[in-house]
Amino acid sequence: MLSRSRTTAVTLVAILGMSSSAWAHAHLEIAEPGKDSAIPSSPTAITLNFSEGLEPSFSSISLTDESGVAVPLGPATVSDDTDTRLTAAPATPLKPGKYHVTWRALSKDGHRTAGSFDFSVMP
Repeated sequence: MLSRSRTTAVTLVAILGMSSSAWAHAHLEIAEPGKDSAIPSSPTAITLNFSEGLEPSFSSISLTDESGVAVPLGPATVSDDTDTRLTAAPATPLKPGKYHVTWRALSKDGHRTAGSFDFSVMP
């Protein structure tokens, strides 16, 4: 038979485990192109994979070149097969140089997160 303190501890762990998803935010897990990567040619898309499902209407990707000039992207979309993947395609192929990605995400539980990273397209 479990002691009272042990039963309390087990119950507490179970409760916290069940509610942890309610406290979760959509954190960036994988980016393509990757953070600080140098890729041989223009990417066909910028793809961000998050830890939680996203609200498509309130999640975005923007891109600037090394001079800080905005680079046109198509609309950011959340993929059909999973609500954790946010993708936007450059309107035209990217020229060689350094680029800065800024993203904003609203998870399905209502938490906002944001971040940024750089990548380069090689000459």
